[in-house]
Amino acid sequence: MSTLTLITIVSVFIVILILVLVIVQINKGYEYQHTIDPHPDETKQDEERDNA
Repeated sequence: MSTLTLITIVSVFIVILILVLVIVQINKGYEYQHTIDPHPDETKQDEERDNA
């Protein structure tokens, strides 16, 4: 097996490995459940109503 063929095979393997890792990380990012904190003004109004 020539050196050029060996380098090509190793390079293709590395590219496929990186592609698989990128796809896995993108899927993990889409599965993440984002949460939204309440607006500070809304919490002040809720506290004022509770204290009244």
